[in-house]
Amino acid sequence: MNRQDIGFVQSSINYQFKNLQLLEQAFTRKSYSEEHPEVQNNEVLEFYGDEILDFFVTKMMYKRFSRILNNELVSEKNEGELTKLKSILVSKESLARCMYNIGFSKFLYLGKSDEKNEVYKSKSVNEDLFEAIIGAVAADCDWNYENLEKVCRTMLDMETTNGYLALLVKEKSHRLGFG
Repeated sequence: MNRQDIGFVQSSINYQFKNLQLLEQAFTRKSYSEEHPEVQNNEVLEFYGDEILDFFVTKMMYKRFSRILNNELVSEKNEGELTKLKSILVSKESLARCMYNIGFSKFLYLGKSDEKNEVYKSKSVNEDLFEAIIGAVAADCDWNYENLEKVCRTMLDMETTNGYLALLVKEKSHRLGFG
């Protein structure tokens, strides 16, 4: 990635890296690191990013649908509904769509086989990229929750909010008897 690409990514996710190598690592596929052994790939960053994203989305749903009433937790949604909503918010399709819409996949470091097979178009690869970016931010900011929350919110707003709003409209329509 050149300086302009790095600037675009940082402004898009609303975070400025202190260690730009972590950002580049987030974009590095295993196939590339196998051809360039001196370079680390994004798989561990992806693992951490996945866990952070799950926590962030769960907390977001808690704040939206739950409250303490008479010293007990009361929720507008039951466990099954929350599980379904969370699965939509962090689905492969939603996360990949975020990366497609912003155009981040064009910055991936790919090995020759990945380039030949055009894996940058894959939902799975784009989902991994989404999570790896969050993992890179976590490592860069030493797990500062305010920074992680800001980046998660920014990245999810790239597309997932539309899916979330569509789900809420669909649920309300069913409750009102519109099928």
